[in-house]
Amino acid sequence: MNKIEQLFEKECYIVDILPERVDEAFSDSYQKIEEYYLEDKQIHKIYDSFFEILFRLNCYFEMKMSTDGEDWIECCDHLKLKELLYNCVNNDIRKTLMIYIEKEGSLICLNGDFTYMSVFAPSERLLGIIRKLAENNGLFVFKGIN
Repeated sequence: MNKIEQLFEKECYIVDILPERVDEAFSDSYQKIEEYYLEDKQIHKIYDSFFEILFRLNCYFEMKMSTDGEDWIECCDHLKLKELLYNCVNNDIRKTLMIYIEKEGSLICLNGDFTYMSVFAPSERLLGIIRKLAENNGLFVFKGIN
């Protein structure tokens, strides 16, 4: 197992449109909300917020990015970041964007089939900055379940 795969086993935080994990008793309600927000217009609004978080995060951390685990590239200008990010949701086949922050030993994942962003093994500093940026963009951060 390589170091990226190992990060999926570590502590995970979720950046989401909802303030906390939804109880299983309300799974039907959650399903309806998720279906609504996965519509093109709505998912693009969410991804606009993810872009704002990631673009600003790049001011603090060097980031490497990969779509579906293919070639890793250094995080670049805002146009390339937008292209890779929106490729997750602009196709019939939804993709996954992985962002590796080597210095922090952390991984951020976005999957076009979901309305949230996962942050694996965040350092205290990384998580603090993500919390501030998420709040500024109307999103919430909470501890996930691995």
